[in-house]
Amino acid sequence: MPQWRRKPIPHKKPMTAKRLMNPVPDVYFDSRTLDSFRTGYKSDTLPTRTVTVKTGQKALFDKETGEILGNIPSKIFYDVYGVDVPTEISPTLVSLGEGGMARQNVVVIYTIQPEGASPAGYVAASAHIDLFSVDSTGEDNWEDFLVGQATTGRGTAQWTKGKVFDPNRKYFVQTVLNRGSDAEIRGERVPLPTLLADLDIDSDNNAGWKPDGTHNLPKRDTLEDQIEDQVGRPGKVLKANLVDTDGDKVPGYADGIDRNGQEGDGASEPFYPLVFELGGSVFDPARATVSFQYAGSNPAGVEKVVSADETVSYTLAPGALRLWIKDGQFSRKVADIAQGGDYVVPDKAYPLSWFEPVAGPKGWTLFVEGVRGVTGAEEKKITLTVDPDGEGPLAAVEGDLVLVTSIFAGLVPDYNHDRIIDEEDRARAAQGDIYYFWINDDDDEGETGGDDIPLPAMSSQESRRDCDNFRIDGVRDLIDFFPVALDIKTLLGIFQPNVYEYRLKAATENLKVVFPELTTETVENYLIDVETARTVALKQTFPVPQDKWPTNGAYNIAARQGLSTMLTTASTQDASSVVLLEGVKSGQASLVLEVFDPSGNKVFSNSLNLSLDGVEQMFRHKNLIQFALPDLSPQPPEPGTEWGELDRLDVPLNCPDKECLDVLDEDFIFVHGYNVDGQQARGWQSEMFKRLFRSGLRSRFWGVTWYGSKTQQLNMFTINFRINARNALHTAPNFRNFLNDNMQGKSSIASHSLGNMLTASALLDPGEPLTASIGNVFMIDTAVALEAFTGEIEGGGDPDCPGGPRCPGTDVIYAGEDASSVSSAANPMINPKWYDYEKKLGSSEWYKHFDAELSIGGKPDARRSLTLRGRYADLNKIGATFYNFYSSGEEVLGTHYGDLAAFENGSEFVVDGGRNAWTLQEKLKGRMWFGLGSSNYGGWSFASPYVVVTSTGTISYLNNAMPLAIANQLTPTQLRTQPFFGLGQASPLTEPGGSDWAEIHRDQLLAEAIPAITLPSGGPGGKDMDIKLFDKNVFNMQDTFTSGWPQVRIDKGDTRWKHSDLRNVAYLYVYKIFKKMANSMGVTQ
Repeated sequence: MPQWRRKPIPHKKPMTAKRLMNPVPDVYFDSRTLDSFRTGYKSDTLPTRTVTVKTGQKALFDKETGEILGNIPSKIFYDVYGVDVPTEISPTLVSLGEGGMARQNVVVIYTIQPEGASPAGYVAASAHIDLFSVDSTGEDNWEDFLVGQATTGRGTAQWTKGKVFDPNRKYFVQTVLNRGSDAEIRGERVPLPTLLADLDIDSDNNAGWKPDGTHNLPKRDTLEDQIEDQVGRPGKVLKANLVDTDGDKVPGYADGIDRNGQEGDGASEPFYPLVFELGGSVFDPARATVSFQYAGSNPAGVEKVVSADETVSYTLAPGALRLWIKDGQFSRKVADIAQGGDYVVPDKAYPLSWFEPVAGPKGWTLFVEGVRGVTGAEEKKITLTVDPDGEGPLAAVEGDLVLVTSIFAGLVPDYNHDRIIDEEDRARAAQGDIYYFWINDDDDEGETGGDDIPLPAMSSQESRRDCDNFRIDGVRDLIDFFPVALDIKTLLGIFQPNVYEYRLKAATENLKVVFPELTTETVENYLIDVETARTVALKQTFPVPQDKWPTNGAYNIAARQGLSTMLTTASTQDASSVVLLEGVKSGQASLVLEVFDPSGNKVFSNSLNLSLDGVEQMFRHKNLIQFALPDLSPQPPEPGTEWGELDRLDVPLNCPDKECLDVLDEDFIFVHGYNVDGQQARGWQSEMFKRLFRSGLRSRFWGVTWYGSKTQQLNMFTINFRINARNALHTAPNFRNFLNDNMQGKSSIASHSLGNMLTASALLDPGEPLTASIGNVFMIDTAVALEAFTGEIEGGGDPDCPGGPRCPGTDVIYAGEDASSVSSAANPMINPKWYDYEKKLGSSEWYKHFDAELSIGGKPDARRSLTLRGRYADLNKIGATFYNFYSSGEEVLGTHYGDLAAFENGSEFVVDGGRNAWTLQEKLKGRMWFGLGSSNYGGWSFASPYVVVTSTGTISYLNNAMPLAIANQLTPTQLRTQPFFGLGQASPLTEPGGSDWAEIHRDQLLAEAIPAITLPSGGPGGKDMDIKLFDKNVFNMQDTFTSGWPQVRIDKGDTRWKHSDLRNVAYLYVYKIFKKMANSMGVTQ
């Protein structure tokens, strides 16, 4: 053979043919069978024969003779090529993902040398790329091959993305030319380096939860891997860690970490597992490092902030995510894991020894925490970067990428119950705060029906409780439904409701739901807008199921349709849709929203923590009935009876002060009025609490029960106002003691009707000092004479008197001594029997005749105190702001004009339904011989006989026979010892010791024998309270606080605000008065 001179690049070389002695198989030619073996020989033992051939010749042997056949011409000159096939891989390091699948195309680039067109360049018959692997034992295995796209010059072949490589094997590629031919050429074996850097999270959101509430590891299947980094997909959807798991008022992102003293287990919800797996031919676990690129929020940046009002909040460092080496339910250190902490700092390289291999031999698990909603595509990304040999020559490689979408998707109630669902409520819902509400256990009806007394649970067939039916019981019932906003627009965009199934669930079936077509922009309308309320009141209620509504049955279909329609609407509007919930069962449970994929896998879940109970478990209660007049034999509290419920002085079971009401260290006390027994008081107190609660109340609420129902008949009406007025006066000192002992901060008191006498006496009468701090006093429909606050008023406080068509003439106030003023129709509070008599003769003025008198023992004469006039005039005494809420449309406190004959015989009291009852019982004092409706002594009665001593003798006048002129000449001195009015059973007043008797019987005499000569403060005359109060604190409820009016009243032509409309009429129509009271305290609205 000729000698070749080596050159750097293979090239073409001409060569001259030579002879060659060569042993060849003894093969014979047959024209029929072509080449054949001699019979009797096996292929591996063929005999050989040495022959001389030239280049290009073939030796053919005759089958019969064994001689060489023919003389095949030979070539003299040949082109000989020195061929090489350098091969390289792109990328130089093949990144592997889930299951060893290549993350991108693997391209083999080969160059057939010499390059160029024939004859200068070498042209192969074929080009193939063989793939070999070597396992850990060194065994060599052929795996696969590719067909190159070029047979000359530069060519490529590729395995497409997804080609599977075993990360535990080493791989090589080899280019093969002219496979199987005499001219087969194989290039050098070239290593195909692999690096497995797989990152997995539950990207298809169907891994589910373990029984202990922690999250399952990702399934790591093909579908999950395909979608984990797809643009436009959310990847793993996780709830931002805002929930206060352990109830310490610290959001999850600031809890369970060694910042601000919040370390400890169980302080945060579990996090979401993130699994990474490493391997491949270049991976060196002892030297490799990993880093994670993500929008990290440094937990060391959490700061506790205390505002001026002592509100505590926690700041967050920028970023949306955190990676930890511990799950959320465990206490964590905020330091970098390189410093012994638990936090994985973004973009920092860590050796694998700092991670605990918990997912497999070459796998590790981290935990992802979302701390705020993501705002952009970059914030969703978590990227794994691996340096396979650490400080070795290989460069770090960006490995796998997963997407994570941290969101807030919440069920948001009106936590501060101001009829608005806003960001403050949203933050509390995110924190997992409990929402407290009552079960709908009363019996409302229409716009004005119902006594509001909580009812016991019983079988549904017998129950009158509203929560036991499947409807809303009129607009009056709407106050017993609470709104919850479904703040899920982001969630609906991720899990479209036409693909995914949404379920509302309540494990204990403690709720019913209404779909009212409201949003957070219109949420309060069902309580304050007439048209909306009347529309919503026609809606059906549906029990919230334990799992889901069945697909059959009209009722279930309607429920499903209601939810579906709401979700469809919610996905297209900016404001969150709102549902209304009705409490059915007591207890702490949750309203749950769950989302399921088409295969039935739960992909998302969130809940609203609820606490439901009877409304009386949400406020405090004091029972004062037993402190009424002893001779009435009042009884201690006995639940379910007229004697009322037991005291509840401690923190309410279902309304903790701070968590439920966000109390501003204030108290709100409600005192019911006249004709209310111990059970009816429950209804009043419950409804007042509900209405104030829905108006933003931030004070501890107290209901006070007192004995204002003595002589009540058939639970309907009470025939003796006077005895209950005495009870109010007699109970006042105990009410004051209660206030002193229990009011913790500045307090507000709202009293209704005769309850205002109890309150005013407790606050303003002499006696034990009032130490409780009173900020506001709301007098509503006050059944107390104006003169008790203002003193005597011309015309009795009637806005049409004196001088009006029904009260002609003038009304001069009697100043005492011999001053002349005459009773007349100019004051409608005067009994017509006394018209033209001088006022000094009347029982209401008798106290003035003792102005300078001293009783036995030198004390002021107690008969001087036999008047309510000015008794409560010193409103500045306690530093409180007083409000008078009166109604010009009052019926009970309305003004009576004209003749009283029909009332004096009692007939009108039976048929009149209480109209003008207060003024009538005052004008009839002393005139009712049997005591029905008023009293039979004092008042407007006449003394009979009345004895006058003259210079000519003694004259005795019977039955008011004294001439008017003579009567008017009687002097105060005469009247002190012989009143012109009939004393009756009060005759001891003029006897020795009369002052002491007056002191003992003062309350009785004021209630029964001394008539008011002004209208009541809560009726049409209430405007005159501006004599004592600023105009801004005197309100005609009928003009100021109405918002529409019940249709049932309008149909009757009656638009008056009546005596008990504060409670009777639906909140919808009277909410403004409750808003006024709430706004006068600590709420902002």
